[in-house]
Amino acid sequence: MSVNRRLRGKQARAHAPLCEAPRLPQLHRLFDFEELSQLMTSWLDQRSLCRLALADAARRDLATDPEVWRGRRLELKSGAIRNSSQLSKALSASPGRWALVTSLGLPQCNLSKAAVRAMRDVLPALRSVDLRLCTRAGSLRLLQELPNLEEVMLEGVLPTAPLLRLKTMELCGTMVDLHEEGLVDWRKLPELVPNLEVLRVPWLELEDDRDISQDMWEKLHEAPLGCRTDDECLRALEKLEQLKEVDLSDVYTLSDAGLRGLGALPKLETLRLQNMGPRVTAEGLRHLAGGCAPLRFLDLSRCLDTGCRPSAGRTMLLQADVDAFRKRRPMTEVLFS
Repeated sequence: MSVNRRLRGKQARAHAPLCEAPRLPQLHRLFDFEELSQLMTSWLDQRSLCRLALADAARRDLATDPEVWRGRRLELKSGAIRNSSQLSKALSASPGRWALVTSLGLPQCNLSKAAVRAMRDVLPALRSVDLRLCTRAGSLRLLQELPNLEEVMLEGVLPTAPLLRLKTMELCGTMVDLHEEGLVDWRKLPELVPNLEVLRVPWLELEDDRDISQDMWEKLHEAPLGCRTDDECLRALEKLEQLKEVDLSDVYTLSDAGLRGLGALPKLETLRLQNMGPRVTAEGLRHLAGGCAPLRFLDLSRCLDTGCRPSAGRTMLLQADVDAFRKRRPMTEVLFS
């Protein structure tokens, strides 16, 4: 009898209704309050905003409000956009939504004139573009049509039309026009980008170049092969009166004379010189220390002379040289390794 009672008790508990847990307010209900909705959408990334727009009509209106996208970076590096035609369609899908977007990352494609026109109409506030995945011809086409850009990232190509408002230019990749052509292209900078504040043009080695012997590396990097940027090229920077940051990392062709020129730039605050060449010595650091440039940050990573050439440690700099620089420039933060 006691066994049957226990069984009936278990069966009763099994069929009894579960105790309801206390209901918590659902997240989407918070969007019903205007002030909270504006705050919460500012925390959402691009993908989350797009998903929010699929919830209902009210959430769609909120996610497509131009104010929600003000000052944002729009990423169009999507697998669904494979050509210029699809890019134009994506830009024109929601007119007005991206009117206040200021930054744009573009997918891998050859930008047509139609795509550039759509971009100019849909993104009137655009000031920054990432063209590293775009073709050379498409990149140049966009730069000619959008002269009011303030920041560009390019796969090595130098603009051919003046960008009078440009403040930041980053040239990436293993085939940078400035380093490939040398003095001729460096002398174009003051006319093309007269108000430039940030110039990032590191020299990137191919992966295969890091595994070769020192002798072979030197043969492959002798003129006319290799980097053509030299100390004379840097004299063009003297005409860029607003220049505050320069990145010339891995440009192994520079010497102490080039550092003298960099130290004379009147507004230079940040200088990145990672893994420089064997002609950079303690004399170059003395030039930087004695120059008028108000340096706040100096990056000399991978510049310690370790004898591990050609991949790293190519300079003639020692810890004592950097210590002497720090004594003369105690307000400058220095990275050295």
